[in-house]
Amino acid sequence: MQVSVTNVNGNSASAGREYSVDATAPTVTISTIAGDDVLNAAEAQSDLTVSGTSTAEAGQTVTVSLNGKDYTTTVGADGSWTLTVPAADAAALTDGSVTVTASVSDKAGNPASVDHNLTVDTTAPAVTINTVAGDDVINVAEHAQAQIVSGSATGAAAGDKVTVTIGGQTYTTVLD
Repeated sequence: MQVSVTNVNGNSASAGREYSVDATAPTVTISTIAGDDVLNAAEAQSDLTVSGTSTAEAGQTVTVSLNGKDYTTTVGADGSWTLTVPAADAAALTDGSVTVTASVSDKAGNPASVDHNLTVDTTAPAVTINTVAGDDVINVAEHAQAQIVSGSATGAAAGDKVTVTIGGQTYTTVLD
């Protein structure tokens, strides 16, 4: 940019300055959380790692919001970022879908943010086994026949794995 001025007496002066325009927002991503984007009871008792990438310059602050709390870290030289949510905060999450938000601004002040869904499932399912062989006793005649073991589960979803162990032998199926 060049600026010049001339006063009423004809004296003039000029000055120049170079500047740049950065109107491009950076990007920010959140990687898969807890290995599968589902936080189970065991995982909720440990520190939770949240990570991702950004095209913002190295050293820029990334703020991650989860359950009304903010956690901060910085963008690394390779564009990656990582932070730890303390186990106490992970354990405070209630079952259901929660939104994890990461936000960052580049050095020019251009903001970027992204939302990532995390399913919290810390409630163990309850399992009920129906009566086996009509009376929970397998007699000699019934022993010679295949037995059907059935039951029900609450707090589980269709397709969840069911494991039955009888006398050291393990059988698996899926929940209907």
